[in-house]
Amino acid sequence: LLGDEILNGAIAMILVTCIVGSFATERASRRMALEEAVPGGEPKDSERERILISIANPETVGHLMGLSLLIRDPKLTDEMVALSVIEENATSSGKEHHDRMQLQHAARIASAADVELKQVCRYSLNVASGIIHTQKEQDATEVIVGLHRKSSIMDSYFGGLTETLLREIHREIMIVKLLMPLNTLRRIVVAIPPKAEYEAGFSKWVQHVGRMSSMLGCRIHFYGTSATLRVLDSLIRNKSVRENARLCELESWDDLLLLTAQVNYDHLLVVVSARRGSISYNTAFERLPSQLTHYFANNSLLLIYPDQFGDIAALPAFADPMSNAANSKLSTALSHLRKLASRLFGK
Repeated sequence: LLGDEILNGAIAMILVTCIVGSFATERASRRMALEEAVPGGEPKDSERERILISIANPETVGHLMGLSLLIRDPKLTDEMVALSVIEENATSSGKEHHDRMQLQHAARIASAADVELKQVCRYSLNVASGIIHTQKEQDATEVIVGLHRKSSIMDSYFGGLTETLLREIHREIMIVKLLMPLNTLRRIVVAIPPKAEYEAGFSKWVQHVGRMSSMLGCRIHFYGTSATLRVLDSLIRNKSVRENARLCELESWDDLLLLTAQVNYDHLLVVVSARRGSISYNTAFERLPSQLTHYFANNSLLLIYPDQFGDIAALPAFADPMSNAANSKLSTALSHLRKLASRLFGK
């Protein structure tokens, strides 16, 4: 009934429509999300707050606890949670005792600030699953972890732990690398991607970095698009923060390298990123690890991944339909295929 020409043409049409349809659906979903989202939003004064701090390295306990004490709302009485995860295949018999000593150290730091700290030491298949389950059990609203240290040349910048947490936890995640005590920092430099004001957790992280600036008494410089800075300016209510704040335009995320001249060794670089499939996600984020490695290796760093869906459970996004941990490799392969197709067929 059908000749070779018609059959080949039908197959070519199916191939083209599948590729074009996926890109069209993704762009349409972003436009719909932007139309429904409210820039900035209004932070809820009565919103509960429970910070989960993952403790693994004794050298970073003080830094992680110091950061959590700076960002917490002193008006709220919710306790903080310090977590130490012991992998089930751990061979050292003294691992539990060592981890409990670290938790007690964290408790002493919190007690000195008159803050209640809940200590959790649990066994789990791996560290990532331990953090994920504890976050759900404790209903933590923020998760603070230390930056992964590369153990081999093949290891990624963030490591498998961070990548798993970003897939499974939709609450705000802070990844910290501090090269000096927090109270010695002279400036906080915040890099904000375009459309970040449409994310559900925009106002929350603005409050956190503003609270840090106020507590440390240091200046804070925000770099973002003009539209983002307008929304940001309306959210800065604290008088001391507004006096120390400076708003600077950064029209393209590709201009992030321009900040190398603005960030010194005694500054804290705060990079606001986004999970794959969120409104403010940009393909330029994939170059972020190499940029941080080459240009900001000697700077203190704080990476913030805002709340993605607020109180709604995380849902698979159009741009990342295979977002569970079991299919992470397949998801990466599909992402590379989409990039290749985009380069071949153009924008």
